[in-house]
Amino acid sequence: MARRSHTRWHAGALAAALALGCAAGGDPGDGGSNLPDRGFAGYERLLDAEGDPLQPVPRPDDTRFGDPMARVVDGAVELYVSVCPDEAPCHIAVAESDDGVAFGALRAVATDPAGLTAPYVAEGTLYAIRAGDVVAVDLDRPDATPAVVLAGDGAPFDSPSVVSIDGRAWIYATRAEGEAVAFVRAPLDDPGAVETLSVPPLPEVWAPPAVLGPEVRRATTGAGRAVYRMVYAGRPGGGDADVAFAASFDGVAWSNWPFDPALGGDASEFAPSNARLGDRYLLYFARPNGRIGVAERVAENPSERF
Repeated sequence: MARRSHTRWHAGALAAALALGCAAGGDPGDGGSNLPDRGFAGYERLLDAEGDPLQPVPRPDDTRFGDPMARVVDGAVELYVSVCPDEAPCHIAVAESDDGVAFGALRAVATDPAGLTAPYVAEGTLYAIRAGDVVAVDLDRPDATPAVVLAGDGAPFDSPSVVSIDGRAWIYATRAEGEAVAFVRAPLDDPGAVETLSVPPLPEVWAPPAVLGPEVRRATTGAGRAVYRMVYAGRPGGGDADVAFAASFDGVAWSNWPFDPALGGDASEFAPSNARLGDRYLLYFARPNGRIGVAERVAENPSERF
């Protein structure tokens, strides 16, 4: 049975978060203190019987895993990961689980001689990174050659997400700009129109220099309004990478959750992915040792359930 570990999250912050959720129970308006972080709460890492970080997908010694992306299909979790053997290019594989914790065997869903990493699935299409470009693979035709949808052209992209905003598909990703990493987006129908975004830090609380490994999802508030929710990693002060949460009503102006990080402590977690299975919220992440970890929380307030 999985056990939970404690993080820097504490009961006072949880009470404040739930109060924020209740205060924002109606239409959240134009943002400010009621931006759609309502009901979000800190996560607890799951541990195995020996007290070690639980591995939902066991890793062979000669292979590294990374970039988990979870989605719920017909009441089960599909977990896509980058699989990188020591002696072969990385490829994308998927495993399935009824409880979101114990997964079956991985099966490959997309390969390429140049390697594929950072999977994201939307509308039957698998998006991934190949040599710094964002590419797309039709999951009904996994043997087809991945098509470039956003070319890096010397400034490589990473961690793509694709969401619909007012009927238009947008790619969110990070992009290397010299020594820096930028959080960017571009419309899928005009990939040359790349714009740089920002997530204002929380001064004196949690202020990483860059957004790392973001995952963007579209959701709906209790009032029926579209909201864009993002989990990402950050390294404040250059230390261990923590997992944070941010949200936006328009996909452009983002605000951090006031109690970030959602998952912190003395370990590094990268490339987070968030999924809801019933009233349980599951957070998957990559570890520096090439393993996948998982954390969990349980919805306790109706305002959380969107």
